[in-house]
Amino acid sequence: GAGSTWTNSDDLAVGNSGNGTLGITNGAAVSSSGARIGTDSDSTGVVAVDGTGSTWTNGGEFYVGDCGSGTLNITGGGAVSSFETRIGTDSDSTGVVTVDGNGSTWTNGGELYVGDYGSGRMNITGGGAVHSFGARVGANPDSTGVVTVHGAGSTWTSNSTLFIGDDGSGTMNITGGAAVSSSGAHIGTDPDSTGVVTVDGNGSTWTSGAFLHVGILGDGRLNITNGGTVMATSVAALGTNPIIVDIASSLTVGGGSGEITNDGMVGIVAGASAAAGATSTPISAGTWSGSGTYQALGGTWNASSHVFFVSDVAPGMSGTPVMIDLADEQRVMIEDAGTGWSVGASFLATTSSTPLTLTASAISGQTLTNLEDLLVAGELVLGGWEFTATGGYTPGDPAYLSLDAGAGYSRDDLQIWHYDGADWNEYAAGDLTYDGTYASFTVTGFSGYALTAVPEPGAFALLAVLGLIGLLLYIRRRSP
Repeated sequence: GAGSTWTNSDDLAVGNSGNGTLGITNGAAVSSSGARIGTDSDSTGVVAVDGTGSTWTNGGEFYVGDCGSGTLNITGGGAVSSFETRIGTDSDSTGVVTVDGNGSTWTNGGELYVGDYGSGRMNITGGGAVHSFGARVGANPDSTGVVTVHGAGSTWTSNSTLFIGDDGSGTMNITGGAAVSSSGAHIGTDPDSTGVVTVDGNGSTWTSGAFLHVGILGDGRLNITNGGTVMATSVAALGTNPIIVDIASSLTVGGGSGEITNDGMVGIVAGASAAAGATSTPISAGTWSGSGTYQALGGTWNASSHVFFVSDVAPGMSGTPVMIDLADEQRVMIEDAGTGWSVGASFLATTSSTPLTLTASAISGQTLTNLEDLLVAGELVLGGWEFTATGGYTPGDPAYLSLDAGAGYSRDDLQIWHYDGADWNEYAAGDLTYDGTYASFTVTGFSGYALTAVPEPGAFALLAVLGLIGLLLYIRRRSP
């Protein structure tokens, strides 16, 4: 309630050695010199700050998941302010912060650690806003940090450098029209670190101020897909495939006049949805330097004009070989009449005549059954294929697969599986993207791949209704 206050001159612990819950609602206010949510191992702390005018002000260090499990939810216009913040502090800790809804804000006067030595997650959704001085996502060895900024109006503003995969594993997903800004950024900073950033969907933007370095000493990757936009004054790409941008998206360096230094591999891709014959300029820069290469999948790249030309598509049917000449055509679309599944494959162009033969066969029988046996209840197989490629394809070369998922899913609903001829295993597709129809990702060898998804809640409800109708009809038939 408005006017209700609680003032602490020292740290406030919620879930110190046991389970603790704190609710700050309807305009109430709490202040403390610092705070720990989920302090000791095996402790659990949950704090909810909900409603316009509801505030929690912290003057010192702030731990969400100190040695235990900590959760902070800021919703409905609530506001939290803190100084240096650590989410998932110690090695076995887990911390989750969610900032959801228009007017919901979290302001950090110091650095923000998402996955300090433990596991940390930050979700900014529904128009929520986070401000921080700087941030390290996956800060220290063996740590895991995940940041999701989703939905129009959802923002994260960092007044200093973002480290995504500093010395641990860091992931940042900017989707659904959300926006992130920082003074600069490092992705995959130290040796053994892993950093992955995905900017996906129309209106999704990342402005990285003075510089953007991808794959410094660690493994860094930047995916810009489905109309996403990334802007920085200068860009440096190191390592294998540090940057992948599709032809519907844009990477703008210095407003189009800045320097991009490529000492690794930058991929420009056209998936199944790209219109044949279309042209695109997905990367805009004034100075192009470095010893790296630019790879075009599904079309050709003009190294002088920096224009991508989308290839035509060769059609085919399941189980029937399709032959293309990679000098003239770099895309194939194969359909299976029995299942209704379809899959597209995009390849590297060659400068001289190079015939390639691709055969894709829809999985069935025991191979399909073996995959279904691994799925959780309600998970569906949306498509599965076994591939062989001969002629112009060399194992290790990249290819871009697009499996038809249909509409009604989100990227997080989808899972890719790999089949080695004997067993199915989950496949970590680091550049997985979903455009509302096709789920696309890069592979470096052909064997078997499948796409599965957990139905949305509405689909579960429909299945339940259909099951109930079937049961009623069965009872009616059985009635004397």
